[in-house]
Order: sequence, then structure tokens, then C-alpha cells
Amino acid sequence: MDYYVPCITGIPSDPPGGTPDPGGTAVMSAWIGLGGVDPDPYLIQAGTVDFQNWDKVHGYQNQYIAFLENAGDPTDFGPHYFFTMSCNTHIFAKVWAGHCMFVQNIDNRGQYAEQCFGHNTSGLSGEAVSERSKDTFDYPYFTRFFDSSSSTYSITFHGVAITDNGHYDAMYQVPHNKNQAYPCTTYDQTGQKCMQYDMAHPFATVGDIELDPNESPNDKYTVTWQYYGPPKQP
Repeated sequence: MDYYVPCITGIPSDPPGGTPDPGGTAVMSAWIGLGGVDPDPYLIQAGTVDFQNWDKVHGYQNQYIAFLENAGDPTDFGPHYFFTMSCNTHIFAKVWAGHCMFVQNIDNRGQYAEQCFGHNTSGLSGEAVSERSKDTFDYPYFTRFFDSSSSTYSITFHGVAITDNGHYDAMYQVPHNKNQAYPCTTYDQTGQKCMQYDMAHPFATVGDIELDPNESPNDKYTVTWQYYGPPKQP
């Protein structure tokens, strides 16, 4: 899979109709993964993270960094961070063999990271995702990011493919689904599990898989964010 690192723009906590928080910190990540769908507890990931930090002396400071992670592995949990880059950097990411991950700066091929470690995933599911990780408690907001080529707050994944018995299949050639993000309206008693979502007002929309003649495999799809700010609290 390849994509261009989206550029952080504006301040993170500026939702439509909301009140900006000039000291808010934000994060978003884009990655390809293998595993992680129940009952598989392990998920390997390779991609990039956009951090938007703030302090009183320097104001906002944006950082774009590559990462690899074997999520769910109790022996080595948490992401491994590697090289930094600028936004609009062309990134290639790959995961394979149950526990191997690779990420590379296509604009500077000497910048890459590759690791194989931890428990194997089942390999029965895969995904390409843009998200705000629920585990990044120091970053309560989702980064406001911009794709200058399309003038939208979006990220397009190109050439998302699955290796099946030694050959590549484009994503549209295998069974697949798309998951969109919705705000939670009702939580359980613990305040951790969402019981009801506002399905009429999605945080993000996921476009259809389209043919992309410039890629091999020749498919692409775009995730577009409609709302920015803190996640709803119970």
C-alpha cells in the first residue's frame, strides 16, 4: 500500500459550531494492518502518525513519524517509532508472515524500517485505516489534516492488496467491507463501551474502491473526515 502523509492544518480542536481550544494537542495515524478481527487478539501495523503538540513557549509543533506495532502482544506492546518526515511524503507500507512489518519513505528510499517480532496474527483479515488511537490519552483531539490535491480533509490509500497463495489480489477482488466512524450518543455504566451511535452524522465517510491505472494492484479508496474535535464523552 502507498499513500501521501496528510498535512496538519489549523488548530486541532475546532469542530463546526464549537469553541476552539488553542492549547489542544492532537493525533491521527494512517496504517495498513493484518489480523485484529475477533477472535484474533493480535494485529500488526505499519504506517505513519501525525502529532500536533503545543506548549506556551513554542506554540504548535507538528511532527510526522513512521511506526511499526504488533498490537495485542503482551511481550512487546506499544508502537516502535522510527524516522521523521515532512507532510506530503510518499509512504509505502507492508505487513506479512503474521508478525513482519515494513514502512519506507518512497521519496528517500534510504529511510525505512523493518521488523519481525511478537506473536503471529491469524492472517485471516487485513485493513487500511486512518484513525485517532483511543490509547493516546495525551492527545484528546483528532488532528485536522488536509489533502491539497483534492481540497478535502481526506487521505487516499493506493494499491491496497492482499497476498493469497503466492499472488497479489487487489482489495476489490476479495471479500471486503468498509467501516465508518460515528459519534457515540449513549455509553454503558462504565463509560467505556458505546451502546448507541448517531448514524446520521458520521465523523468520517469511506469512499468506494476505485480502479487506479497508475498503481499495481490498480485500486484506491479515500477516507474523508467530516468533523474534528474531542471524542464525545459520556
